[in-house]
Amino acid sequence: MKSLFVNLILVTILTFSGCAQTQNSSGGTRQDVNATQAKELITKEEELVILDVRTPEEFANGHVANAKNLDFYAPDFEQQLEQLDTTKPYLIYCASGNRSGKTATLMQNKGFKKIINSQTGFQELKQAAVPTK
Repeated sequence: MKSLFVNLILVTILTFSGCAQTQNSSGGTRQDVNATQAKELITKEEELVILDVRTPEEFANGHVANAKNLDFYAPDFEQQLEQLDTTKPYLIYCASGNRSGKTATLMQNKGFKKIINSQTGFQELKQAAVPTK
């Protein structure tokens, strides 16, 4: 009973802090973050792989430094995801949080171990002083 109470408090704190974390069936986690939290993770997580799921044109007009572009609208998008190492931590972003949220769900279903979804888009990440190119 005590454990349930502690877990309930933790979920409540994470929810109200804007940083919800869920666990998938394969034991992996998904964390939804805002731009400030994304910036902190980018500076702290050495192994973090940054995925920009916008179109190549959007990516060419500016992107987070060291981000890898995977076009959400590409016909082989799922196959490209399957080529990634599921054991690495991934931060995903797009223009508004819509495509990155869908990508995070897809990655969860594919068994990725650590997924961090930026609920805010590229412009908000830029405003939060995330390094960009």
